[in-house]
Amino acid sequence: MVLFLSERVVMRIGVAMAVVVRVRKSMVRFLAAVTVVVSAACGTTDRTASEDPGELITDTTVSVVAPSVESSNDPSSGPVCEDNLVPTLAALDPTTGEFQWTYCSADLAWREVRGATDDIVYIDSTMPDPSASASEFGQLNAVVAVDSRSGEELWRVPVVRQQLGWPLGPFAGSGVVVVAVDDDNGAAIVGLDANSGDTIWRVAEADLSGAAASMGAPDPVVAPLANTDEVAVLAVPSGLVGLDRVSGTQLWSSDEVFLLDESGVGVARGPAAVDGSTVMIPAASEVVTGVVADGGAIVSGPDLPPGDTVTIPMGPSRLIAVDASTGATLWQGPRLDHPTAADGYVVGYDHSWMGSSPTPEWEVIVIDARTGEQLWSRPGRESYGDLWAIGDGAVYVNAINDNSTPSVVAYELESGDERWRLSPESMLSEPQQVVDDGVALLWNDLAMLSTTDGTTRWTIPASVSPETPMSSVGHNSASVFVSFNGLQWTD
Repeated sequence: MVLFLSERVVMRIGVAMAVVVRVRKSMVRFLAAVTVVVSAACGTTDRTASEDPGELITDTTVSVVAPSVESSNDPSSGPVCEDNLVPTLAALDPTTGEFQWTYCSADLAWREVRGATDDIVYIDSTMPDPSASASEFGQLNAVVAVDSRSGEELWRVPVVRQQLGWPLGPFAGSGVVVVAVDDDNGAAIVGLDANSGDTIWRVAEADLSGAAASMGAPDPVVAPLANTDEVAVLAVPSGLVGLDRVSGTQLWSSDEVFLLDESGVGVARGPAAVDGSTVMIPAASEVVTGVVADGGAIVSGPDLPPGDTVTIPMGPSRLIAVDASTGATLWQGPRLDHPTAADGYVVGYDHSWMGSSPTPEWEVIVIDARTGEQLWSRPGRESYGDLWAIGDGAVYVNAINDNSTPSVVAYELESGDERWRLSPESMLSEPQQVVDDGVALLWNDLAMLSTTDGTTRWTIPASVSPETPMSSVGHNSASVFVSFNGLQWTD
């Protein structure tokens, strides 16, 4: 039997190729921005292009602006940068919303907070590649570490676009940041010292990919999928691999669980959830082996001709929990797309209905992280970027209102009972993260709400930085961090 892969995907996985892809509006603007000539969002800069097209282009001149004496909750005392620099990252007091410091740079980049410890906050920076043609999606990526107390840049390391998005779980577990790179030594997964950015260990992708290709792609997918404190779980063509975060040593491999993300959502975060040492993965219910024939056709059946072996994960997907320490399968549950986990609960959605008519109501689904049993489902929608805010015994989601006006509803994790609901007149939506007993929202404005009753504690209006809008939120025990999009806006 000979089938082209696209036909096989439609027939066997059952996901329409024209599935609606929900992409955060600001990311759409980013995609448009990489096709235009880069100019400074706030005046000109003295940044010049590198002679080496593959080198990360950056102006390492940065500044840190301390807050004014007056309340920095006032837009006039927000993220102020000098010398044609633009806001990159700011720290705020979680209780008052006052600015603690602002880190400014000349980078014209899309930025997201990826993790924070009490000492360091980590962001990923994505910049247009000036060597790419207007028809190409050229980008240069880096991980940037910033002192969480002072706002001083500590280090930055060029990386490649993470194939599966940035994995969930501790970003700097065991003092090591695990990323994919492609440099003079080739493509590899590396462990970086979280304090210095120095490479501690390196595993070549060729050593992990084997001879098999994944889904007929010319380059097999070898990418970080999820992180625990001790283990980095990678998706590879043969299934999964667990690497020790400190040494890079392979701890285990599994050919029983194959990632299958059927969500149809293009986002910058990984599709697997992490709770303690358990990783929950949207996985294939069946795996078919074939070869790639001439013309790209996928050939399967009892008598396979010579050719490159292809491993094809098939749907429908199901959620599988894996012990990150051993690779052992703990349980198998129902389909759950782009889940997030915390406090013994897994939260996600099932997008298998996408493309159907009439369109069913959006639902948030909660599963027991210990057993895989579905506990409840309620009306609600995740935040843009496929973010779920979980903590303080509840999940905070975008409410489904009759008039389509956005608002927020909080559900008790244990029972699904409604804890509180904002009125649509509040014009507040898009929960990002739970910070102690507060939940941070970001959609144009940044707001901190009480997890107990939903009352607003403070708000930072979008007007504090109209040319470089706030793009993501992170936190540690002392600060809330907000990143800024330094690329020019295009509508």
